[in-house]
Amino acid sequence: MASKLTFVMTFAILLLVSCNKIQTGLEFEKSVANEIFPALLDSLHYDRRLDTLPPPPPPENIQEKDATKIEWDESRMLSNLKNVK
Repeated sequence: MASKLTFVMTFAILLLVSCNKIQTGLEFEKSVANEIFPALLDSLHYDRRLDTLPPPPPPENIQEKDATKIEWDESRMLSNLKNVK
């Protein structure tokens, strides 16, 4: 009988000592969402500002002109690139 009482008392003490603050379902869901949501956004979001601009296209009718004397009209190419965005 004493061993059963000792076992029950030991079990009761361990049970009381191990009681921590019990999270509610809502608190648990909030903590899980706070852990997962930032990683999910980082994996899905792509920052387009980090892209580099494509190089300007070569001038048109390059076959008709002498290949060594290519004339670049930078202002026209830049305005075309701005219109593409």
